[in-house]
Amino acid sequence: MLVKIYHKFLLFWLLLLVFLSYANRVDDLDLWWHLKSGELIYKNLSIPEEDPFSFTYSLPAEVSRLGIDEVPSEERPSEEANWFWATSLKRNWLSQVLFYLTYLGGGFIGLGILKSLLFMSAYMVLYLTMLRRGADHAVAFIVLCLVAYIGHHFNYTRPQLFSYLLLPTTLYCLYDLRRGGRFIYILPLVTLLWANLHGGYILGLTIMGSFTFVEALKYLIETKTPFSIGSTIERDQLRKLIIIVILSIIITLLNPNTYLTFLFPWYQQQSLFRSIEEYHRPMLYEYHSYWFMLSAVIIMVLVLSVTRRMDLTELLILTVVIIPSLKSNKYIIYFALVSGVFLSYALSSVIQNFKCWISERLTLFRRDFSIPVAVVLSLVMVAVSAKTVSTGVLRFDTRQWMYPTGAVAFIKDVRPQGRMFNLYNWGGYLIWELYPEYRVFIYGRTLNETAFFHYHQILKATKGHGVERALWRRLLDAYKINFIVTPAVSTSGYVFPLVDRISLDSEWKPVFADGKALVFVRNRPENKDLIERYEIPLDRIYDEIIAECERGIEKYPATWGYYETLGYAYMKKHRLKDALKMFEKYLSMNPYNQKVRYTYELLRRYLSQS
Repeated sequence: MLVKIYHKFLLFWLLLLVFLSYANRVDDLDLWWHLKSGELIYKNLSIPEEDPFSFTYSLPAEVSRLGIDEVPSEERPSEEANWFWATSLKRNWLSQVLFYLTYLGGGFIGLGILKSLLFMSAYMVLYLTMLRRGADHAVAFIVLCLVAYIGHHFNYTRPQLFSYLLLPTTLYCLYDLRRGGRFIYILPLVTLLWANLHGGYILGLTIMGSFTFVEALKYLIETKTPFSIGSTIERDQLRKLIIIVILSIIITLLNPNTYLTFLFPWYQQQSLFRSIEEYHRPMLYEYHSYWFMLSAVIIMVLVLSVTRRMDLTELLILTVVIIPSLKSNKYIIYFALVSGVFLSYALSSVIQNFKCWISERLTLFRRDFSIPVAVVLSLVMVAVSAKTVSTGVLRFDTRQWMYPTGAVAFIKDVRPQGRMFNLYNWGGYLIWELYPEYRVFIYGRTLNETAFFHYHQILKATKGHGVERALWRRLLDAYKINFIVTPAVSTSGYVFPLVDRISLDSEWKPVFADGKALVFVRNRPENKDLIERYEIPLDRIYDEIIAECERGIEKYPATWGYYETLGYAYMKKHRLKDALKMFEKYLSMNPYNQKVRYTYELLRRYLSQS
C-alpha cells in the first residue's frame, strides 16, 4: 500500500514539475498567425479559401518566372505543386479556433496554461500506456522523466500540442484492446478530432494500420501454421480491431482537405520548404538529439537482448516512427513518446530477469527495495523542483525580444504606403500586429513555393544574369515593394547581403533602427516627407549591427559568426581594441578562417606599434 502511495506521489510531483517548467514561456514564430487565423474563422464562421495575410499567395505568370533560369536547378521551385500548398489554409483549423478562444478567455497566460496542461496530460496518458503494456511503475517513471526532458525542447505553443496528447492516447487504446478493454471504441472519435486539429494524425493512422496488420498476421500464423510467434489477440478482438481501424481511417476524411493532407509529407520533402530548420536532420551537438540517439541505441540493444519479449508489432511501430525522426528534427518528440512505451517495458523485463538471477545467488537482493528506491527518487524530484522554481516559472513569457516591436510601433505611427518585404521569422508577428492594414510578403504558412524562392533571392541579394539590373532589384520592383522590415544580422551571426547592399543604395533610405530591426523605404517622391523626417545616417547602420550582434552573443554565445561580424563592425567604428578581442574570440572557436586570422594579425601588429 505504501509503495502505491509513493508511485502516485512521484507521478504527481513529476506532472506538477512539467506544468511549472513548461509554463515558463508562450512563444512560437507561428503562434501569431495561428491566433489570427483562429480569430478570422471564429468571427466569420468559415475557413478562408484564399490566404488573407500575404500578397504573394497568387502570382502573375511574369512574376513567377523571374529568376528561375538564373540559379542552379536544385534551388528552383517546383511550380507544379503550388496548387497543393493552398491546403495549408484549412489544416489545423480547429486548433487555431481553440487557441483563439483560449486567448479571448485568458490572454497569453491562458495559452500558457493550456499548453502546459496538454503536455501534462500527454505524459499522464503515456505513463498509463506504459503500465498497460506491462512496465514496472518505477521504470515507467524513469522513462517518463527522459521523455519529458526530450519534450522540453518542443515546448512551443502550436497545433502539434494536440498530437503529443492524441498519439499516446491511440497507443493506450490499442494496448487496452490486448487486455480486453473497451477504450478501442473511442478511436474513431480520437481520429476525427485529430484530423481537424493537426496533420500528425497521419502518423497515428500509420501506427494503427501497422498494429492491425501485424496482429492479423500473427493471428493467422498462430492459427493456420504450426509456428508460434506470440500472438496476443483473440479472434473477436481482431475482428473488432479491423473494423474500428478501418472506420477510424475513413472518418478522418471528414476534414476540410479530405485526403489531400496525406500528400503533405511527400510534397514537403520534394519542395524548397525542406530547407526550413524544423525539417533538418537531427544533429548530435543538439542536446535533445543526443538523448534521442541514446534512447534509440538503448532500444536496439534491448531488442537484441530480450528478443523473446519483443514482438513483431512493436518492431514495426518502432520502424514507422524512427524513420521520419532520422530525417527531421520535428519528429523526435513522436519517437520519444512511442519508444517510451517499448523502452519502459523492455527495461522492466531486463531488470526483473536480473533481480531473479541475482536473488538466487545473493540473499540480500531477495528483499523488496521499492520503498528505498521511491524515497531516493522523491529526493531527486524535490531537488530538481527546487532548481526549476528558482530559475523562474509561470512567467508565460512571449519573448518579445525576438520580434520587431519597435519597428511595428514605428510603422503604426508613420503608416508608410504600399507593400512590405519582411523577414520570414517575423511574418507571423507582423500579421498579428499589422493585419489588416498591411499584408506580409512571407510567413510560416508559406503557400507559394515560388514566393519562398524569391524571398531567399532577395535576402541573399542574388545578382542573377541581369546585365543592367540585379535579380534582387528586379524582384523588389516586380512585387512593388515600398518598404522593408528586417534585422541587420541573421541568426548565424552575419549581416544579411540585402542589408549590406541596400545600405549603400541610393534607391533606398534607412528610416528606423532600434537594435532589433531596420526599416528601409524607397527613395521616391511619395516617401519624400517620411525620408526627410526620419532618415538615419549610414553610421547608425553600424550601430545597429553592433547592437544586434551583442544581443546575439548574450543569447547564443556559441554562434561564432557574431564575433566575426562584430569585429569588422568595431573596426568601422574605430574601436580597434574591441575588434581585436572579437577576432581573438572567433579564432578560439574557428581557428581555420584564414581571412579572419590575417585581419587579426594585421590589427594586432598595428596596435602594438601605436
